[in-house]
Amino acid sequence: MKVVFIAKTDLATDGRILNQIRILNEKFGNDLTIHFILFPDRPFEKENAIGFHLHIIKTIFRNNSIFRFFTVVDFTFRAFLKLIYISPNLLHIHDSAVILPALFYKGIRRNRVITIYDDHELPNENPSIGHHIFNYLEQKTMQVSDFVLFANNERLLYAKENFMIKCPSSYFLNLPFYDLGQVE
Repeated sequence: MKVVFIAKTDLATDGRILNQIRILNEKFGNDLTIHFILFPDRPFEKENAIGFHLHIIKTIFRNNSIFRFFTVVDFTFRAFLKLIYISPNLLHIHDSAVILPALFYKGIRRNRVITIYDDHELPNENPSIGHHIFNYLEQKTMQVSDFVLFANNERLLYAKENFMIKCPSSYFLNLPFYDLGQVE
């Protein structure tokens, strides 16, 4: 089975994602091929990608608020093409910044891809118009996903009550990454 994680993050310090990858590798080993489409917040060295194939998406404009729209379009296009190329059986979506290519891919593949939306945080209390749009898309992603994973039980209860989520869901606490080989 091919699994793709897709996220905008500083992967070197994202214990939540690294723990999930470690758990999948421990539980399923050679039965899974894990790919990671990364829109990096900070540089990440490919040699640190242990247990997964890393695909870093670099956009023409990055960290420039004037060109943010073009960055979103550029990332969406590149990540969507990467998803088509990899053709995963399971797509694990890790936040609202990467929703667009995932929604497009789910739209084409429909029930041939299992989607998990990993919802990390409560919505911003005073969001900009851009955040309103992505909050709406985030709710739609939760509604079309096959499973939704939350950061805590409170967020799970809030989202179930307010976003009409009918699929199975659970929560996975945000904890620092730990390597079992280093735990004594």
